[in-house]
Amino acid sequence: MNYRQLFSIVAISAASLSAKAQTEIVVSFNSELFGNATKSVTNPSPVTAGGVTITFLRGNSTMPVKFDYATQELWMYGGSGAAALNGNEMSFKSSTGAIGRIQFIAGSASNMNPPAWTADSGEISFPDSQQPNNPEWTGDAEEVKFTCSRHASNPNTGTSIHWKEVRITIGSNSAIEEVMADDTTAPTEYFNLQGIRIDATDMPAGIYIRRRGSEVKKVYVR
Repeated sequence: MNYRQLFSIVAISAASLSAKAQTEIVVSFNSELFGNATKSVTNPSPVTAGGVTITFLRGNSTMPVKFDYATQELWMYGGSGAAALNGNEMSFKSSTGAIGRIQFIAGSASNMNPPAWTADSGEISFPDSQQPNNPEWTGDAEEVKFTCSRHASNPNTGTSIHWKEVRITIGSNSAIEEVMADDTTAPTEYFNLQGIRIDATDMPAGIYIRRRGSEVKKVYVR
């Protein structure tokens, strides 16, 4: 292996990582998103941002999905019966790649009674203990649907969730985790600047190239 070949490894690694890079799309629910609305909008039309189309459905709820002009938030409601999955729905469909993460930021006076927010794939968690109404979905899907429901054990408890914004990450989390795992388990190799492999136990002071999996770095040994 020569020096030019080592730089080729760097270039290939960078290209591989960039192909797996994630892109975040932040969608704020405000008047501009809904056509500069000057009043509240019920059953809002689908909106598209960054190649992701968000669709809203009423579902089995006495209340429709609503963009509230006064609070500049999207209001969603649980269903009218005792079933767990029977309220307003919100679907995300990406045209630019798989969705890896969706973070939901709640607004004013949200009343989320677990499990009041469910998805048809992936997993939902609540990583921020200081903000218990801010769920996070993780998965690997080009389309995912969420449903706002009532409390599973108490159908008389209503659910009203006021979303301020959503943060959508395009790019599979598992793909990036695989690259990281490969780097941590791969053996470490050292080369001098002429591309000759060097024994790590016998390295005089100088500059070397260190390779571990897809990671290639220049290091200085004193």
